[in-house]
Amino acid sequence: MAETYDVIVIGGGPAGSSISTLLSSWGRNVLLLEKEKFPREHIGESLLPANWKVFDKLGVSEKIRNTSFVPKPGGTFIWGKDRTPWTVYFGEVNGLPAARQVKRDVFDKILLDNAKEKGAKVKEQSVVKEIIFEENRATGVIYENGGQTYKAKAKYVVDASGQDKFLGKKLKSIEYNPDFKNVAVWSYWENGKQLEGHDKGNVIYITFEHGWFWYIPLDFDNNLISVGAIVTPTGRKVLREKGFEKFYLDAINSSDTLPSLLENAKQVANIKVTKDYSYRNTNLFGEGWLMVGDAACFVDPILSSGVMLATSNGMMGAYALNTLLDEPNVENDIFKRYEEMYIRNYNTFTALCNNMYDTQKKSKEDYFSGARNLVQPKLAHEKVDQTGDRQAFISLISGLNQKDTEKVINNFMEKRKKIGNTHTTFNEETMFMVFDHINQNLRDEGKDNTTINSETVIELNDRVEIKNEYFVPVIPHANKMNKKRVLKNPFGDIIQLSPLLETLVESLKLDRLSVTELKMILSEKLQSEISESELVQWLKLCHNYGLITLNNQVLGAANV
Repeated sequence: MAETYDVIVIGGGPAGSSISTLLSSWGRNVLLLEKEKFPREHIGESLLPANWKVFDKLGVSEKIRNTSFVPKPGGTFIWGKDRTPWTVYFGEVNGLPAARQVKRDVFDKILLDNAKEKGAKVKEQSVVKEIIFEENRATGVIYENGGQTYKAKAKYVVDASGQDKFLGKKLKSIEYNPDFKNVAVWSYWENGKQLEGHDKGNVIYITFEHGWFWYIPLDFDNNLISVGAIVTPTGRKVLREKGFEKFYLDAINSSDTLPSLLENAKQVANIKVTKDYSYRNTNLFGEGWLMVGDAACFVDPILSSGVMLATSNGMMGAYALNTLLDEPNVENDIFKRYEEMYIRNYNTFTALCNNMYDTQKKSKEDYFSGARNLVQPKLAHEKVDQTGDRQAFISLISGLNQKDTEKVINNFMEKRKKIGNTHTTFNEETMFMVFDHINQNLRDEGKDNTTINSETVIELNDRVEIKNEYFVPVIPHANKMNKKRVLKNPFGDIIQLSPLLETLVESLKLDRLSVTELKMILSEKLQSEISESELVQWLKLCHNYGLITLNNQVLGAANV
């Protein structure tokens, strides 16, 4: 007779452990099937500050802090044409804490053991052979353990199989990114040199002729270092000709940086090689099933996003499934929203990787401004503040999503305008409230020259729509996705509705209105007098965001 569960999770890496831990802690019956016996080796030792939010939710933050994992305050780059080292620190952005450099065999076991402690049934050395589909719906799995074959049924099946991509291969739904068909070659060294002072613990990123190196300190006691090369497609021919070991050692010896760092070091492990192809699946969900972690998407490791994306999206998947186990009739809406948020994060990091792989850029400022343009693309053609650019770069490589990063930039820039200081240190003391106190999701781009006066006629953009949308909760103890009424603009941005914004949209749906007419209607409906200057400033934001259009016939060419 088949075992029965609420959710079956295939894979016990960070994504599988995270989703299993949360669902079990919320009272769900979860079976986690892991093909290997932990601890086991794994690549991807560098974490990001954004991981701490998920670790807090999982209840493992203290365990991770109490290990000997190396604190990672930031990153040091010897990158591209300019070989002058430059460093960024996570703490420059709102006092973000140091991340960690981890030994993945130890780290992954902490997460898997935590899933067991929270109530998940974990079966290691269990190989899933088949996902059972009944009328196109996933209803369970067939797996082998200890020489025996078992059948387990569930309301939902989660593919967290990592690079095995169990469902992606079965469904032939994997799309590879042709720009990131790389190969990783790495080993471990003892007695490698560490950076000094506040830089101790940083990842060092070093470009070379055929790609780039990582230099990750994993242990301060014996100065254990992970040294790996990401070899780009143009270098793979040389890799094949030389062989893995000769290519790896030759690349180290010809580096302008690594020979001095490894001067007294000893290689203590065999060279390891793996494909490092970036990819995503065309669909991350189907009837009764969901993909998470590397089983869903994989982004080039240049900025250490792997574990962060796996655990944060595992958390997001847990919210989705916990909602659906009580409200199965909204499965498609919830899963579509899950996929949309997941792909947005994936696309952000992919674009950031593209920015970093452009090694012909002249200086670090070019990489900073490239990050800023990812967040606020409509400013790409304009000269922007370089300190704001730096905040964008650090925010994105810390693991903050685009919306969080955008708020960081605007907060920083607005505070600088307030205090009139062009050399402000960015930390918690210099943070300022989000510019728009009426609706904090509307951004101030600061470059709008549009003139709006009392006679300007405002029309609603006909591509704006109000709909119900699901969101990951921000309340610490919440365990389900929240449904909210939102506004979607022509750019695809989702804006949570404030009372003022909803009143504006509903009023303009009936007819176009002048600013004077709008002021009267909004003040009456909200029972609060709105000044014309405040309304005009807010309407400029709405115009920037594509929510409204201005009637040119009324304004005249000089005012548009």
